[in-house]
Amino acid sequence: MSFIKGIVFGIVVGMSWIVVNGIVVSVSLGAMGGSNPSVEADVAGWEVQYLVSEDGHGCGSVDYILSVRETLVYPDQTAEVEVTKIYPYHIVSQSRGRVSRQARQSKAELEQLLRECETRGGALENVAVEAGHFVTCRFTSVTETGWDKTVWMGVVPFGVVQKLMVDRSTGRQELYQLRRFSAW
Repeated sequence: MSFIKGIVFGIVVGMSWIVVNGIVVSVSLGAMGGSNPSVEADVAGWEVQYLVSEDGHGCGSVDYILSVRETLVYPDQTAEVEVTKIYPYHIVSQSRGRVSRQARQSKAELEQLLRECETRGGALENVAVEAGHFVTCRFTSVTETGWDKTVWMGVVPFGVVQKLMVDRSTGRQELYQLRRFSAW
């Protein structure tokens, strides 16, 4: 399995998922329950925010803010994650799910990824986004559904500094660029 299949963060209507080293941690944003008040949990506090530009919807492009925030961490090493999309005219879509914390790479793992970038099939690149300038490891692949995917990984929560998806059949594009992130 190529390394790019091992580190991916994707957003699909109604679903968010993280794949790490071939292990899929899927969060069905409508199907999973919220926090269990009978289980003790710690407040986590990290957040990443992306500016997402989608082009090729037939009616022009759409830009929105995508925010992913870890809200609670449980003793069983799972965490509650809140996903918020803020569309033009303040239309908000919000959902929650519970994921394994092992799905999120540590700073040390992301630093190692950058050191081993080329041996893992990537290319080192400097990337400038609203959140700052980052040394990244760029990976490219083609999804099973025919999208060209390019992901720039760096030392930030979730690891994704920028992601570009291009549908080969329609030309539709989705560009995710890190806008800001909290300390983690």
